[in-house]
Amino acid sequence: MIQQFLGLREVHNYIADAEVHLVKKLGVPLCIPNCGMCCEHDCITIYSIEASLVLSYAMGDGKLKIIEMCREWLLEPHRGVETYTGVPYGVVSGQLKHEWSLLSQSKCPMLTQDKQCFIHDMRPIVCRMYGVTRCAGPNCPRPVGKGESFNSRGYMGGDAADFLEDELNKYFGKMRVEHPDYTKIGFLPTMIFRQAREKEFRELIAERKIASAKLVGTDTTTQILFEKYALAAENILSG
Repeated sequence: MIQQFLGLREVHNYIADAEVHLVKKLGVPLCIPNCGMCCEHDCITIYSIEASLVLSYAMGDGKLKIIEMCREWLLEPHRGVETYTGVPYGVVSGQLKHEWSLLSQSKCPMLTQDKQCFIHDMRPIVCRMYGVTRCAGPNCPRPVGKGESFNSRGYMGGDAADFLEDELNKYFGKMRVEHPDYTKIGFLPTMIFRQAREKEFRELIAERKIASAKLVGTDTTTQILFEKYALAAENILSG
């Protein structure tokens, strides 16, 4: 798995380079400390390889609390999420799709009380690219940079964005062929707990203690990470 981690970290480095370039161009930081606004309403989905990397980092940094944080989220009753029928199969629609949408707009359990990310150093790709290749939301409180307004934010596009998209597709394309289990997708806390305590995870599912929407395995692409696909991605999520 070390080689797979190294490949993922290389992708992280490409994104970091793009962020540095964008910050220099705009003359302002892309995030402000102790904000957490985007994390308050966005429980993200991640690949299983990302969950493994987060766990590896957490164990090495003494942050084993992360496993309990994910367990608490799985067992927590979320308003409007009421279906407990085990693992969903086939196309998710109707009430279950609605419940999944509600969860996707809920607070990320990695956001601490002081508005910091508990796994910031090993945060997933979708977090790293927000505000870089996708515009921050209209309520983002970060400073306005050169050539920007509160209604028109700068982001990394053009050849640089195409390069990042190619690298992402190359990495995950290879993973889907060589290690398909590493490319399974689900909610961040679901994937982390599944990786850390698979036996208990399966027991909790069998006992109907985890809402079915939290077990939905999404089928996504790198398109949701780029501004040029933003409208299409929003239509898919809300349709």
